[in-house]
Amino acid sequence: MGSKKLGANWTDFCWQGLELEVPADWELGAASGHHESGYIRLDDPDMVRLEMRWEKAKGKVTAKEVVDNHIKEAQKEVKRSKQSFKTKRDLSLVDLEGIDHECFSFDAEFQSFGMVRRCGECKRNTFVRVMYRKGDPIRPVVKRIFESLSDHPAGDGVKWRFFDFAFDSPASMTLKERTLKTGCLEMLFVRRKDEVEYARVSLASLQMKKKKLKEWFEEFYNKRLRAYRCSSQEEIFRGHKSLVYTGEARLLRPVTTLFRIRRDLWARVWWCEDSDKLFVFRVTAKTKQTPDYAKFVETIRCH
Repeated sequence: MGSKKLGANWTDFCWQGLELEVPADWELGAASGHHESGYIRLDDPDMVRLEMRWEKAKGKVTAKEVVDNHIKEAQKEVKRSKQSFKTKRDLSLVDLEGIDHECFSFDAEFQSFGMVRRCGECKRNTFVRVMYRKGDPIRPVVKRIFESLSDHPAGDGVKWRFFDFAFDSPASMTLKERTLKTGCLEMLFVRRKDEVEYARVSLASLQMKKKKLKEWFEEFYNKRLRAYRCSSQEEIFRGHKSLVYTGEARLLRPVTTLFRIRRDLWARVWWCEDSDKLFVFRVTAKTKQTPDYAKFVETIRCH
């Protein structure tokens, strides 16, 4: 990617309650951890471009002290690898009035700008590092990325934006499982025994040549549907044909009605011909809770 194109187009990247704007060709390369602490890496077609780590703040440690510790660890790594290393502190890259933060730069095997910020509201320490080549017009890019960073969601939804897959998850739920395969993305969120699942399958036209939507979904979700007595009906959703499934959990053993907690399934599956993708949204939860989760199907962007 030539330096003149750096940051020509932008998009939102959102993960685990963290939101920021990045150049459109920077995409998720690695992810680990969870909401409390974790790591993500964004790559462009040629190199690693951005790394971000987060963790719950401990005590009254300042952003400056976090940077101190980070540089000490970096210096140890440099000594082991016998590389040269230079750093500059307290750079005026961004204007984040009222937020404890520090910006700095590294000049080692790769050039990079970094920022540590501490949020007094969600008590997160967030470290962001942007790598670049010499000659890249990087400062405006870094400024936009760092100033766009938000470290906690507002409202009852958490935004997720990656691989052009966009949806909101319930803020009360945590990510339990994820499948990030070429052609198939699945994200499962849980709260106690309640589950909300989002899935996107590419090259839908090939799938639909061989199977009807109902046949495809019931085969794709066979294990998840098996425990429920389900019925389905066709509906138009955003101009697309869709199927809505409702079901009640099968009883594995006799239970008195008085003490039984009913659990329901609600799911919608549709084929978006505009994007040539299949989308699935599934909820399994207590009967009274199901509608609160089911509304999040409206947050999925299909085209």
